[in-house]
Amino acid sequence: MNDMSTGQGAGRTEAPVTLKLHQELPAEIEVGSGQFLVLSGECLAPGDKVEMVLVEVDGVGEAAELSRIPGGVAFWHPVFLPGKLVGCTIQLDVSLRLRADGTHKRPLGTIACRGVNWRPVDAAGTRGGGLVAICMATYEPELDAFRRQIDSIRDQTHGAWFCIVNDDGSGDETWARMQACCAGDSRFVFFRNAKNLGFYGNFESALKKVPDNADYVAFSDQDDRWYPDKLTRLVRKLREDDANLAYSDVRIVDETGREVAGTYWVNRRNEYRDLKVVLIANTVTGAASVFKRELLEYLLPFPPRVGDAFHDHWLACTAMSMGRITYVDAPLHDYYQHGASVIGHCDFVRFTLGQRIASLLRFCVRLCRPGVAGPLLRAKYGSALAVYRGECRRLRLLQETIRRRCPVAAERRRDLRLFDGGIRSVVRLLVLHARVLWKGQTTDDAEIRLAMGEAARIVERRRG
Repeated sequence: MNDMSTGQGAGRTEAPVTLKLHQELPAEIEVGSGQFLVLSGECLAPGDKVEMVLVEVDGVGEAAELSRIPGGVAFWHPVFLPGKLVGCTIQLDVSLRLRADGTHKRPLGTIACRGVNWRPVDAAGTRGGGLVAICMATYEPELDAFRRQIDSIRDQTHGAWFCIVNDDGSGDETWARMQACCAGDSRFVFFRNAKNLGFYGNFESALKKVPDNADYVAFSDQDDRWYPDKLTRLVRKLREDDANLAYSDVRIVDETGREVAGTYWVNRRNEYRDLKVVLIANTVTGAASVFKRELLEYLLPFPPRVGDAFHDHWLACTAMSMGRITYVDAPLHDYYQHGASVIGHCDFVRFTLGQRIASLLRFCVRLCRPGVAGPLLRAKYGSALAVYRGECRRLRLLQETIRRRCPVAAERRRDLRLFDGGIRSVVRLLVLHARVLWKGQTTDDAEIRLAMGEAARIVERRRG
């Protein structure tokens, strides 16, 4: 945490006002065609009350979200940096308005705004039309599983492909064995991150290396098994339906290859035509997808990671906002489900109307018990605030990045207003829940959880 004591304001304070940033300010940022910079921290003002925190970019300020903490406030604010700032250096400051002591201003520093750091590899020697750039993110793969996936890529009936293996800092021995699996095959190129980025940043790094002559891009996990016609069928579906992205069903197997489920959609409905549902409960699996290379201009850089951000969710929402997503209703690869999986197969439980009513009645009965209502409601309030900070903020950032960066299709614009904030978001999410129940869609009640998060933020703001 970066501590900075501010100077005196208009009056006097009993102790210095302290500003603490939760993360160091970067020296530069990839802006591309528009990017958010998330600033968060704490402002401590003993003996006074912080009424407002303004985050200023070159002298233009916006009010940050505030949450009361002992001795001051915590603040959170996403600063949008438009593409026109590429090549410029911006000055960031924070102004604090105190009830008794006026305004304090603290310079945070300067940030250089850069374009996307493209590093396309040379795939000019790859034969055939419709070149697919396969982006495989790896980290300490089990070598037999890695070799199985490599062999399944080699067996593709769509011959025009090129595979970028982007490793996230595996050990030297693993790194050497991975390269040995592909020795002599120039269609595989290997890169190693200087520091561990996590799977979200690792896939982003791989996308920046897509060859200039690629027509399509595919994500790949490090330990699955693709069926020989996977790329052929997905590329054909993309072309036939003139879609931005095509994806398929997958077969779920355990570590030994024994079938767990013949389809991904055991207790979920596949929603790839409803942007609102995909926004709150993604159904598009990255490793089952192929998309047009043109999307890279809008996908990169990825939005800052807030909460549990996923690369395939960002891809799906961007592709849907700009056009169509299509689907191949057949498993085209085996997904190996095991304890080391970064993201496992996600299934939902469906609740009947009777079960929902019974659950609500049980909650009301608990509230009527002596000494239970206060602690129970405080616990629910705290849980809802955690949802707001970890999920609602992330989805608002995703939604706003698309709206500001991408040419959104006219029919999709209203869908990207779920997280505009305040009572409007609560109402829109509750209306969505009614529609989900009416249509029999499956979201694991995510819209209810998110509505409660937005409602908790309203309560927090009013209490503050």
